[in-house]
Amino acid sequence: MNNPLISILINCYNSEKFIHECLNSAINQSYQNIEIIIWDNHSSDNTSLIIHKFNDPRIRYFKNDKHTSLGEARILASKHIKGEYIAILDSDDIAYPNRILDQISYLQRNPDFYLIGGWMNIINQKSTLKSKYTPSFKKISLDIKIFWTNPLIHSSIMYDVNIARKIGWYNNKIVNFQDYALILKFNSKKYKFTCLKKIIGAKREHNLNSIKNPKTKIIQFKEYKILLRYARKFISKDNDIIFKMNNNSIQLNDLYYLTFSFNKNKNINNLIKLSNFLFKNFFSLVYFSLIRRFIL
Repeated sequence: MNNPLISILINCYNSEKFIHECLNSAINQSYQNIEIIIWDNHSSDNTSLIIHKFNDPRIRYFKNDKHTSLGEARILASKHIKGEYIAILDSDDIAYPNRILDQISYLQRNPDFYLIGGWMNIINQKSTLKSKYTPSFKKISLDIKIFWTNPLIHSSIMYDVNIARKIGWYNNKIVNFQDYALILKFNSKKYKFTCLKKIIGAKREHNLNSIKNPKTKIIQFKEYKILLRYARKFISKDNDIIFKMNNNSIQLNDLYYLTFSFNKNKNINNLIKLSNFLFKNFFSLVYFSLIRRFIL
């Protein structure tokens, strides 16, 4: 196995609570030929001070002179990548010591794959294990399931930089779901991707990364619907059940949006919209939700 340079990309913003554990996990990878790109999206807390306490020449720190959307920050950060592969690591997540080695080893043994995810532990604010994300994709393959959901955790993915550049990399019109948009691009151009059946890190769930801005939440609903409609373009015409699963995901997204709107503003108009939607789509929502749970 040759040893290509791997760029670990950490985007951060006011990440003082978790950045030390995250960066420490990147530094202590068993695979040594790495660079660690840290893009600080104009933090106003002690994030920068914590990062500068690390003395490792592989760290390349950049601080934006103004705060931008996460999508724009990711695009700006990607311009500094020097590696042949990029491994995503969110600033509140953790990479286990063999993550990079395991993923690059798989990609080199299987040169027809260009993007790889992996299983992840789900931890809380105190790094205590909550659950495990270990999808098998035995009933439905990963390249089919991608048509109605994003089954790969962003902090688990590694991909070929040259292929990403070739297909346009991150979409500058998508702010919140650039990972899903990128995987759909790989899929649309027939670049194969997979998921390593091994726990390679931990995704942190905590109240600090919940979306509190209603405008941001609304953008998320709209973007996810756009991506699901984009995914629909690549479903085989004779695969009716997959098309219906995609449509069910759009329905669920619409339901979440209408519920969110009603909870945010409990007026009669929002109640009527939510009630009408449930009346028209109740059986479809229940039926395909059962299919998701017990068949697929």
